[in-house]
Amino acid sequence: MSRDRHLVLIGPHAALCERARRAGVGVIVVDTPGRLTPEVIALADHVIATDYTDVTRTAELIAALGRDLDIVGALSLTEFGLIPVARISELLGLPDNPVEVVKRVRDKDLMRRRLAGDDRFSVPAALVSDRNELDRFLAEHPAPVVVKPHDGAGSMGVRLIDDGRIPDGLAYPLLAETYLDGREYSVEALSVGGAHTIIGITEKVLFDDSFVEQGHHFPAPLSDVDRALVHTYVRDFLDRIGLRDGLSHTEVILTREGPRAVETHTRNGGDHITDLVQMATGFDMLDAAVRIRAGLTAEVPAVPEPARAAVIRYFAPPAGTVREAYGAAAARYLPGVADLQLTVRPGDEVRPPRSSLDRVGYVMAVGADLDEARGHAETAMEAVVLTVE
Repeated sequence: MSRDRHLVLIGPHAALCERARRAGVGVIVVDTPGRLTPEVIALADHVIATDYTDVTRTAELIAALGRDLDIVGALSLTEFGLIPVARISELLGLPDNPVEVVKRVRDKDLMRRRLAGDDRFSVPAALVSDRNELDRFLAEHPAPVVVKPHDGAGSMGVRLIDDGRIPDGLAYPLLAETYLDGREYSVEALSVGGAHTIIGITEKVLFDDSFVEQGHHFPAPLSDVDRALVHTYVRDFLDRIGLRDGLSHTEVILTREGPRAVETHTRNGGDHITDLVQMATGFDMLDAAVRIRAGLTAEVPAVPEPARAAVIRYFAPPAGTVREAYGAAAARYLPGVADLQLTVRPGDEVRPPRSSLDRVGYVMAVGADLDEARGHAETAMEAVVLTVE
């Protein structure tokens, strides 16, 4: 493969650069100077150190490189790079979802407005700018109600109002929407020209009294009927949103009335879901996304059925000061453990899990089925001594 074909990676991590190089594609890395790492720089053929949210300037810099290179696409899988890469692609005439679609996905209020009036996809919701507007929403739509930043990420600022009383300290504006009761799942998909391939469904496990994920199980333990129902729903939902190309990560609640979408993203899921999928099925989502965006293939490769199960579980210590933290190095070598990270040391503070940033480490494990994978993860977590006062 000629190295003349180049892919622009905006705000990338090293794994994405590795997939591009493995595919025989030249790599142009664009990121802010403070975020560029030696590992990413070493994998790049060209580096543009700039604030990529200045999309006009960034597009001009990429176009200048493009006079001597065949730039075939641009890709970002970081939350805050999604809108800039769509705008840059539009300016340069590169393939991507339309900017308005990516904005609709990033802004949950715009998404709810798009779905309003559709019985399959709509949820009573409103953007509230102060306490009085939230009071009016609660009067029309009694608790439980969820409030959250309309453009947030990582479960930051998500609160449940289950007794009708508005908590103090809310930062407006907020999106208020009716609480969806049921099991929560995330659905990974890869789309090409509006055709959506469902890669798999992951079951979520939340911390007590929180919307922050404590773990993920892949594949989700669903009946064949429910799995087919979720597959059909998510394909139709992506059509309704207008998403046509690239990876997507859609969060779904399976209610008594059927699936309901919480939100979606024009990227893969976080929390190592990509790794769980690959460990269970062998399917490399990042590689497929890179090859499609680089024009090396026009269709999604077949996704194998899971040959085993994979899980990730985050440590759940109480809030306080860490007094002891050891055993992680040995626990990494226990049966079934794929990875184990402990991110606190004695003296560090542990906060209640109000966002994904508050978590203090995880175990990834595999097994012949979910029970075995969960058992390996739990055994590894029990081998780690984490004392908090």
